[in-house]
Amino acid sequence: MNFAKTDEVLELLLSTDKDYEKITNVCKELSKGIKTPHENASGRIYPSALTQCILECFRIKNKFNSSVWYSKKECVAEKMTPISEPVTFTRIGSDGEIFGYELYNSEQVGVNEVNGVNIKVKNEEKVASDNYRFIEKAILNCIKDFSGLYGRGGISKILKGSKAIKE
Repeated sequence: MNFAKTDEVLELLLSTDKDYEKITNVCKELSKGIKTPHENASGRIYPSALTQCILECFRIKNKFNSSVWYSKKECVAEKMTPISEPVTFTRIGSDGEIFGYELYNSEQVGVNEVNGVNIKVKNEEKVASDNYRFIEKAILNCIKDFSGLYGRGGISKILKGSKAIKE
């Protein structure tokens, strides 16, 4: 079994009537084929080989490049807007308990707000105009902070590269 037939693999991995040990044995072998481990928004790698394999199937099936996943709660905390429906699934746990997941791949989230400026994060690319506004705002804040210390003439020198910029 390999990730080439994602639907068949998912059918086995998401089965709630199969033996958990049998599923995890399949996952131990399958997980060797995962090049980039799947992780949550905090950078923590999902420890379960079963979860890793399920997420790899969904990554391949949906043609995602990213292996970073956000929960709905993380999207709200990070002020991100989902741009498509989440990947949802249920899986069996080692104790027979059923776990439900509702995750967004990083490619499924739209906009993140940083210091009041929207920055596009889809495909981990920044939108140029939003970057420009972010940089412009940072420069204006810097000028405001330094104008009290150096005055208008000092700001001109700083922007031109005087010794004051090192200070």
